[in-house]
Amino acid sequence: MVRIIRTNRPLVVISRFHGSVRDGHGNHQAIGGLTSDAVAAAADPDRFPEQITEEGLRPWTVRKSYRGGVRENQPWCINFDAGQHSPWIGDSYYNFGVYGLSLQRSQTSGRSRSSMGPVPYYYERLSEPGPAPEEGIFDGLDVSLGGLFELTGEMPPAGATDLLAGIAMHVHEAMTALKPSSPAAVVGHLIAGLDQIRALLNLLPSDSETAFMLRIKEQQFQHAITTAMGITLTATAQPPGTPAAVSFWQAPSTMGPVVRGQTFEVHARLYNPSAIEADGVMLAIDDPSGLTADDWQIESDTRQSAPYHQVMFTATVPENVPYARPYFFRSSVKENHFQWREPMWIHRPTRPASLRVTATMEVLGVPVMLMRDVKTREADLPYGFVMRKLQVMPAVAVNVVPAQRIVIPQEGGSLFTVDTEVINNVAGGTQGLLQLGLPEGWTADPAGYDLSFAQAGERHTFSFDVAVPTLQAGEEYEVRAIAQIGDARISGGYQVIRNRDMETRYLFRDATTLVSGLNVEVAAGLNVGYVMGVGDEVPSGIEQLGAHVTLLQEADLASGDLDSYDVIMVGTRAYAVRQDLLTYNRRLMDYAHAGGNLIVLYQT
Repeated sequence: MVRIIRTNRPLVVISRFHGSVRDGHGNHQAIGGLTSDAVAAAADPDRFPEQITEEGLRPWTVRKSYRGGVRENQPWCINFDAGQHSPWIGDSYYNFGVYGLSLQRSQTSGRSRSSMGPVPYYYERLSEPGPAPEEGIFDGLDVSLGGLFELTGEMPPAGATDLLAGIAMHVHEAMTALKPSSPAAVVGHLIAGLDQIRALLNLLPSDSETAFMLRIKEQQFQHAITTAMGITLTATAQPPGTPAAVSFWQAPSTMGPVVRGQTFEVHARLYNPSAIEADGVMLAIDDPSGLTADDWQIESDTRQSAPYHQVMFTATVPENVPYARPYFFRSSVKENHFQWREPMWIHRPTRPASLRVTATMEVLGVPVMLMRDVKTREADLPYGFVMRKLQVMPAVAVNVVPAQRIVIPQEGGSLFTVDTEVINNVAGGTQGLLQLGLPEGWTADPAGYDLSFAQAGERHTFSFDVAVPTLQAGEEYEVRAIAQIGDARISGGYQVIRNRDMETRYLFRDATTLVSGLNVEVAAGLNVGYVMGVGDEVPSGIEQLGAHVTLLQEADLASGDLDSYDVIMVGTRAYAVRQDLLTYNRRLMDYAHAGGNLIVLYQT
């Protein structure tokens, strides 16, 4: 929390939560309780000094801090009505927020409940002067451009005050000139303001807090300028030799993630529909993680210029480029802190695309820059095509199911099955060998499988019967799947989180099954019916104990013979996502009333 405050240097910090039991579960309560401590620690150079000495951050003093979760009959200083209508978003802030929450589908199942009328939220001020009533969180702070040096506490150099006044004047003129029918009318004013921002930056040392805020303003001005001009910048990765589209009916090229050593094209395009010229347009691609254009063997071929600029780049994925795995990781769920694989992305929601395109140009004589991720196009028919960030993945991925296996020791040895899925990501196909790494004395049947794939995206599942001569209860053993591809030994895979309106995420894990011996008695021939909810591994765990599990579908709930099951279990959040469960729930109640064993896991 201190690192986030020192990195972003906010003027005001608000804790959403109160820091008491009213917040709900422990994470919420902890945030509410820790926020004020983090605000104080961020200003103290003796707290977390490694952030200052090793990461280059600086202490930062937050001007004001508040906490939410306050009730109307308690001391508060701000009442914010989240139900007020915003002309910018066309709805109330509350409804906009509720819509955002509906996209957190694991928790809300996509539900959204809008509201009309006032939705008051009360906030208590934690910093001095305390509970005096306020109209807004910036009361008492001059957040205008002219008040910038007062906010930072720095002495303005000669000429800085006049430059700030000029920037503020150009912003005012742009807002006055803004017309929906002619957005480019503001460009001249914004360009003049951008030029003065840079003139002021030249007067300030690079470590100035005022310069930090002005660099943010510089990015905002460039974004506003290119938006007002209607400039579009895209960069699409595609297979080499992809023909140009000549017809609406011609299917566009598609491409998944790339692998090390793969060569592909990047079709970069910039279009300026405005009457204002963008001069000297230059398009380039680079790697945000720090690898150079030489590392990627990038070559460029300009195809068209002004006002529609097209450059075709050719790139080859370096052998040392990082994979598109999260930059944070835990070695075990027992660890309560994440570690950093790539510290440069600390506290960002995810690592960026493997490549990005940068457009530089001059607008009315002032340099302007625009940046976008390089993306691939994936088919999501019949909903069309979706654009995803260019990602680098291993040549093959090896996934093992289940991740954990319970084995009941048997006299004469035990036998269980390991299912291994292999995914090929190499466009031209690949060959190799799949085997299991086993503890001493264990054997697998078959000993291995030959791998042969013809195209990217192809996948196969292979089953091994593992024989265990002796197994100690309470001990944990590792079974590892290994794919030998040329000189490379690959023993890891990933789970793909793919959704139509979200970026694709790859959750990496080792290709291992952790085997545990467990002395447990299970009734012979136990028959379990399971109503799956949002998705879990409980049925697999029950089967590992020796019971037979049937996943109950709508027809089973509607008219199936429920009495044939010794136990029926309703999985986590099933009532939130299974309409058929709600429709036929009476049959489950009748089953229980007649003496059936009905187990219901966590629900909302």
